[in-house]
Amino acid sequence: MVAAAFATCGRAKVPAAARPNDPHRAPYIQQGLFGPTLSTFWTFNPAYAQVQNEHVWPTAWADITTGGMPPEAAAEKAFKRAEEIFAKYPIAQS
Repeated sequence: MVAAAFATCGRAKVPAAARPNDPHRAPYIQQGLFGPTLSTFWTFNPAYAQVQNEHVWPTAWADITTGGMPPEAAAEKAFKRAEEIFAKYPIAQS
C-alpha cells in the first residue's frame, strides 16, 4: 500500500537520497548525522525510564480514548503509577 502511494506521486523509482534538489535534505543530514545530540531525560533517570518503558502516559490516553475512562481518572491512575515507580528510586541528598 505504501509503495502504491509513492507510485502515484511519480517518485517510486527515485530514492530519497537521490534527490539532491530537495532543500531539506542537507540540513536534515547535517543535524542527524553530524550535529550535536542531546540524550533523552530518561537516559539519566531510572525511574522515568521505567515510566517510559511501562507506557504509563500512553496507557492513560488509551484508557480515555478506547476505554471510556474520564480524563481525570486516567490522569490520576497514571500519576499514581508514576509515584509508585519513583518511590522505588530515592534520590540521595548530599
